[in-house]
Amino acid sequence: MATAMNVQVICSETVKPSSPTPHLRKYSLSLCDQLIPASYVPVILYYHNEDKGTITTSEEKIRLLKSSLSILLARFYPFAGRIEDNLSITCSDEGVDFLEAKVDRELSEVLACPDPRELRKLLPIEMESANVDRVHPLVVQANSFQCGALALAICISHKVADATTLASFIASWVNLAVDPESFPDHPLLNASTIFPPLSHLHGLPHVDFPNYELVTQRYVLDSEKVSTLVELANSEQATRPTRVEAVSALLWGCVTRASGRQRSVLVHAMDLRRRLSPPITDTTVGNVATVFATEMREEIKGEVSGFLRKLTAEFREKKYEFLENMVKKRMAGETASAALSETFEAVGGIMNGKEVDLYIFSSWMRLSPYEADFGWGKPIWVSLVKWHFTNTIILMDGRERNGMEVWVTLKKDHMAELDRDEELPRFTSLNPGISW
Repeated sequence: MATAMNVQVICSETVKPSSPTPHLRKYSLSLCDQLIPASYVPVILYYHNEDKGTITTSEEKIRLLKSSLSILLARFYPFAGRIEDNLSITCSDEGVDFLEAKVDRELSEVLACPDPRELRKLLPIEMESANVDRVHPLVVQANSFQCGALALAICISHKVADATTLASFIASWVNLAVDPESFPDHPLLNASTIFPPLSHLHGLPHVDFPNYELVTQRYVLDSEKVSTLVELANSEQATRPTRVEAVSALLWGCVTRASGRQRSVLVHAMDLRRRLSPPITDTTVGNVATVFATEMREEIKGEVSGFLRKLTAEFREKKYEFLENMVKKRMAGETASAALSETFEAVGGIMNGKEVDLYIFSSWMRLSPYEADFGWGKPIWVSLVKWHFTNTIILMDGRERNGMEVWVTLKKDHMAELDRDEELPRFTSLNPGISW
């Protein structure tokens, strides 16, 4: 058995904004921010050591990352503050912790069979570390491998950002690294005007993490398998399904069958930015999202072709119903916050029930930063790590065009049952190695 990877932090520095925060000393959280659990969302970008320009050494790369991050924090100034309650961020310019670490491995060794548990060692902070009095909105770690390769790990508090904000932040960081004089789109810090916070939700909620063993596994679907699934999922009730709809239906059916339950509920996160009236831009900072639920109506049996159309149609029906009745009619003006609260309360009621399993799906499609070239080439891979909530499924862009990666976190015994599923391997590869 291979020895565990050793990651040693050799330096810790606080990167502060290049210019002071504006006169506003408090950044107000939105209601959606208030309703989100306080934990860190991680992403890791891996860069090999081939010479792609004038910046070649790890030291030069890290200096550029720090200097451009400083400029960026002057625009994303709440990220350099501290979360002290569930109402606002104190914009104190205290800065972002930037850690440097050495890894006792070649990058090729780590990516030959990437272990979600081991990849956690590349993070600058435990994902569960948000249960403290003063939360750092953002923490970064640059990991240097023996071969000269670099893995940039970014942990952002879910209190201040969703996946869209994280992607926008990385894109702006890249722009400033390539050209410090550039003016990428400024972040919009006005989400609280769309979903005003509620004063009685002032206490930063404590998150109870599971005390049972969780397992995270990574499944890869190439473009051909994704296309096949989309074709199988097509029906009169759900014509021309999207990749997200088809793959979500596949995983929903397989994990439900693995749990041994006859009933389950799929809860899918929905980005609201382009669905609000009028729509808002992707540069709007914060959690601008809601969730909608779809209940499985019958037991999952047999081959994928037997249940994929049904589940895709049910998912499509609930999504469109939610868009028409909740988003378009109620999530506007004075009723927006009330409607948002209702959706989260409804899902919370399902989660507290004992009679059904609930699976939380989140799509990061078109957000994975494979274009993030800071000046030394694009990342060869973008990854998550072992997750900290059970029954969580995250969909991401794959390295291959139109391919997908799915990161699934289940209880250990349920994952063992999923490993025995005969249909899932027809469409997915379990944790293939990364080569370049």
